[in-house]
Amino acid sequence: MKKLRLTCIFNYAPHYRLPIYRLIDEHFQTDFYFGKNLKGSIRSIDMDDLSGFKNYIVNKNILGTNYLWQKGALRAFFRHQESICILTGSPYTVSNWVIGLCGRLLNRKVWVWTHGMKGEKKGKRKGFEKSFYRLFDKILLYGHYSEKIMLKEGFKEKKLVVIYNSLDYTKQLEIRRNLNQKLIFSKYFKNDFQTLIYVGRLQKVKRLDLILHAMTKLKPEIKINLVLVGKETDGSNLKELVNKLGLSEHVWFYGETYDELEIAELFNESHICISPGPIGLTAIHAATFGVPLITNDNFSKQMPEFEVIKDGMNGSFFKENDVDDLSEKIRLWCNKSDEEIQTSQLYSLNKIKQYYNPLRQLEIIRSLIPQ
Repeated sequence: MKKLRLTCIFNYAPHYRLPIYRLIDEHFQTDFYFGKNLKGSIRSIDMDDLSGFKNYIVNKNILGTNYLWQKGALRAFFRHQESICILTGSPYTVSNWVIGLCGRLLNRKVWVWTHGMKGEKKGKRKGFEKSFYRLFDKILLYGHYSEKIMLKEGFKEKKLVVIYNSLDYTKQLEIRRNLNQKLIFSKYFKNDFQTLIYVGRLQKVKRLDLILHAMTKLKPEIKINLVLVGKETDGSNLKELVNKLGLSEHVWFYGETYDELEIAELFNESHICISPGPIGLTAIHAATFGVPLITNDNFSKQMPEFEVIKDGMNGSFFKENDVDDLSEKIRLWCNKSDEEIQTSQLYSLNKIKQYYNPLRQLEIIRSLIPQ
């Protein structure tokens, strides 16, 4: 049977999306087009690993504004007019508006894969977003928080599809089954304290300074170490703060790594994963290895992956920017019993297995297409 054709026009090709893109490539006749010059982008996919890759498009800022035009996107859209077109769903990409309007005029299905509306926009800015999303046949959302907001704004339920997010679940599952304790932290820190971990870019927006201040509040009652896995990107001056607070013996600036086994070994020996700012994919990564999670409670500014957390079950939300509340949440999880931690781990593992993996995403996409 002939495979359905998809045209995927995305603003970038982050490396972590390769597993879901490969599955889409295998099950559909897919043409992939990616932007290659997006500011602040993380490591991208090696296009030799994706057989459906056709070409790059160019993300061009319009007159120095935040609006983009994707040069080559319209050509990609019109190349196969029988295909379903899937876009990265940003209303600030003007070419997306044009493709959405063309889809309407030509009676052609165009979907957007997007964060959707988060409830923080008001007045004209909210109207701008609503007008954009109304152009498309389906809106593929990363989480239910946005879905609920868009339902309240009058979008039809059948138009909104929660597709979640994912990493390389199959590879991570295989690694998890074969993990052994290596005593990495006890060898480095030369103590047996409980260890907090953060994995991601070391950015000011992540508010990692709050963890350091919480550590000073908790000692000497609760002695903990902190491992920061990632590259410092915007001058957050964390090392200076560590020295100022006298925490240099208990904080490890591990550096950047994309090695799945290496990251898994670090998670395997961590007690809590903390991201005081928006948590993003770190939530999926840590939960895949059963590590409890702590992040802030301002969901309108969070990344959609905060929904991995069920408060009190496999993690906690603290009051945004509140060091005292963060300290209390760290204390809470440091004092959990082995039985409570095991219950937390099982909840996280099941949540990832049910929702946050590429096979689940593929299943959702296939359910949207008439057989």
